[in-house]
Amino acid sequence: MKKAKSSTILISVFAIILLIGASYFIYLNYVDNKYSTLIYPGVSIESLDLSGLSKTEAADKIKSSFIEPLEEKKIVINTPIKSYELSYDDISASLNTDEALDKAFNYAKDLSLIKRVNLINSHPAYSIDINFNFDSTPVDNLVATIEGETNRESSNAVLNRVSYGNFSVTPSVTSLTLRRDELKDLILSKISRNAEQEVSIEAPITEEAPEITTDTLNKVNSKISSYTTKMDNVAGRNHNIALSTSYIQGTLLLPGQEFSFNNVVGNTTPDKGYKPANVIVDNKIKEDYGGGICQVSSTLFNSVIRAGIPATEIHHHTLPSCYVPLGLDVTIDYGNADYKFVNTLDSPIYIEGYTTPSSVTFEVFSDSSLLDKSYDFESKTVETIPLKTENVYDATLAKGSNKIEVIGTPGYRVEVYKLIKDGNGNVVNRELSYKHFYEPVTRVIKYNK
Repeated sequence: MKKAKSSTILISVFAIILLIGASYFIYLNYVDNKYSTLIYPGVSIESLDLSGLSKTEAADKIKSSFIEPLEEKKIVINTPIKSYELSYDDISASLNTDEALDKAFNYAKDLSLIKRVNLINSHPAYSIDINFNFDSTPVDNLVATIEGETNRESSNAVLNRVSYGNFSVTPSVTSLTLRRDELKDLILSKISRNAEQEVSIEAPITEEAPEITTDTLNKVNSKISSYTTKMDNVAGRNHNIALSTSYIQGTLLLPGQEFSFNNVVGNTTPDKGYKPANVIVDNKIKEDYGGGICQVSSTLFNSVIRAGIPATEIHHHTLPSCYVPLGLDVTIDYGNADYKFVNTLDSPIYIEGYTTPSSVTFEVFSDSSLLDKSYDFESKTVETIPLKTENVYDATLAKGSNKIEVIGTPGYRVEVYKLIKDGNGNVVNRELSYKHFYEPVTRVIKYNK
């Protein structure tokens, strides 16, 4: 009886064990079968959780999370001329999502049944990286295009005389040079699957302004000084004055630039159209080509100093001139005596020169801000040395006749004063500018008794 009872207990225990084992096996198969077409819990691609998704569902999620945003990404490159776009489609940007999806789906499915189920239940985190690839050749091509459409040489602004006292300015152009390698590196550094949908960058460009800018020439807008001298009715002389004035007309000087009368006008030779007229040589008046140009240099000098610009080289006549006050004349002798000045203003100057049948005028145009001050000059004779006369016997002359060999002139000691005036024309300062001495020239009269 006891033996039968023991057998029954053993059978019951064994049956229970079999039942438990069968149940566990059924459970294992249930869980395993459930995830046989699903991605195991805890599996992700990058930060994208794919737990419990079918391969199709995971593919859709990957597409919306990674692929579609990638297709919409672009880089905008801005230049001073235009903007350029580089889409991720242009560079054939791609992700190895198919490979990553296969890896996610097949994760741990080659393990034993128990290990698979244990992994499913414990769902440890398992992240799969995806690789980002693109073709850099389109970047090289785009950089070359930008370089070709951006690079340019600089060009100076040009001052155009529209009419008397009116000017227009042809704008200056700043040179642009794309730093090609730097731009390429910058673009490549911005290409990333994690980048924003649109990334904007400024193309690295070296800019260099020309010597003469638009703003500089726009300062030539007002007449700041003028001077006129009267001409005698002498055809050859007046012709020479008009011709030499035409060479100076339209001269533009930037701050710091030098003007040389001899360089601008040149030698007064007959092949350039100059005619004979009276000139002073060795205190004597004689005819030579270009006679009259000293009136041009003197008129220009008086206009320029009234713009507040002093001479850097100047030579006065040995004899006084009739067309300007004493001490305010300028003689010119090509190759020997020049009139020079440097534009000491902060603005460019434009010189307008013109003649009428009876006068020659030079005007200086510059920035209107200079009109709050003006300049004038006055000549003061501090000593006059009387004219001396020398009579020289000349047997070659007809008896009882005489002639003036040297006209002669008194001597003069002169002081030239600079008057500084305010915007209303009131003198605020008077200062000695320079002194000059015209040596007396003895009048020589030849005669025969």
